[in-house]
Amino acid sequence: MKRKAILSGLVLTFLTVLSGMKLVAFVFAVLDVVTIQEGKSGGLAASTLDVIWVPDNYTTIQAAINAANSGDTVIVRNGTYLEHVHVNKTLKLIGENFPIIRGRHLGFWGQPTLVVEADNITISGFEIQHETGRPERDLGISMSSSYNNISNNIIRYTLGAISMNSGCWYNVIANNIIEQNGGGIGVAGSFNLIIGNFISNNSNGVGVGVGSPRNSLISNTISKNSRGIVIWAGDNVIYHNNFVNNTGQVAVDEGLVNVWDSGYPSGGNYWSHYNGVDFNSGPYQNETGSDGISDSAYVIDANNTDRYPLIGPISVFDVGVWNGTAYNVDVVSNSTVSNFQLNASQKVIGFNVTGEGGLGFCRVTIPNAIIQDLWRGNYTVFLNGEPLPFRNWTNAENAYIYFTYEHPEQKITIIPEFQSAIILALFIVITTPTIILHAPSLMKKNYADY
Repeated sequence: MKRKAILSGLVLTFLTVLSGMKLVAFVFAVLDVVTIQEGKSGGLAASTLDVIWVPDNYTTIQAAINAANSGDTVIVRNGTYLEHVHVNKTLKLIGENFPIIRGRHLGFWGQPTLVVEADNITISGFEIQHETGRPERDLGISMSSSYNNISNNIIRYTLGAISMNSGCWYNVIANNIIEQNGGGIGVAGSFNLIIGNFISNNSNGVGVGVGSPRNSLISNTISKNSRGIVIWAGDNVIYHNNFVNNTGQVAVDEGLVNVWDSGYPSGGNYWSHYNGVDFNSGPYQNETGSDGISDSAYVIDANNTDRYPLIGPISVFDVGVWNGTAYNVDVVSNSTVSNFQLNASQKVIGFNVTGEGGLGFCRVTIPNAIIQDLWRGNYTVFLNGEPLPFRNWTNAENAYIYFTYEHPEQKITIIPEFQSAIILALFIVITTPTIILHAPSLMKKNYADY
């Protein structure tokens, strides 16, 4: 029996460094439409399969990989798989409902749970573990290749969650949860993108190795690690990350220079231990009005400075593809931001903000393409259904909206500015005939009074 399965496309915007401060977008998109020939477990030759199911077609992940052709997809159903996996050909390894791959300690030095040896491999949707004890080489994922995508996984209980060997280029490590490991992500090579990961309760959150320039670390939350980020290389870009309650937030080897912000008004990183204030705005922070950026820079050492540290944590929300380009909406806030929604048909962006008390603020960053598509450039902000004063400014890519409110809990809505005018106009249109229809009877009543 045949059936068609459509694997959802993965679109990632790969920001890499060009001429020091400039970034260019490299978009890597994959969309496969495949026909699956189902059969009994282990009963089909790999040549007849574009997609191999585990355990349907093969009972182990490694057996399915061994049988696959380059370019195939291996989908692993939910369950626990006690094995060490070597991926030595170009394919997609996809987990269904987060199956667990759990490695065991083998030999004196141990072995990684998963080894990535070929280029252009996708690994997504797994929980990757190792037995407790964390011997020296019991890593989660060991990588020695390029152009791979490791995304949407949970990695815990390993000596190191993801470890790149030297010579790894153009890899994307995105949207993974990495917790309770000896080390988080070890970066080696260049032009690798580390984006959108939640990295907590490890020894080192992120380490960038010697001789590893031109990597980008963007929009990660790095929290409660012994050291947040350790860098032994220069010329890397690190911005829009949340460094929260790490014992040591950052360590950079002496004399190395890295970039810690993406300029104004985009900003740098949030540092939980930095008590900056925000009364001013502008590239020199000498203009009246708050902007979600500290009025003073955060100095890491003599060679490394975050010129525009964020005054609150940054939340990044995927809002899909608009005119062929994937976009995010970012919110910098001292509140907890939840229930974020963008309704394109109703032309509304909404979310909740909560806090323990006092004054809350948000700086919402919306791409200009969305601003124009939703609101033709004109919008207004509502707090619990009532108009809320706000400041806004734009650059070539984005619009920035800043407003304040009182905690503990509020509902924020951004809608087209003309909606209020339309409601008023409709009210006038509806009520005017009523006034006219009632005018004769009013006149009769007045005449009768005389």
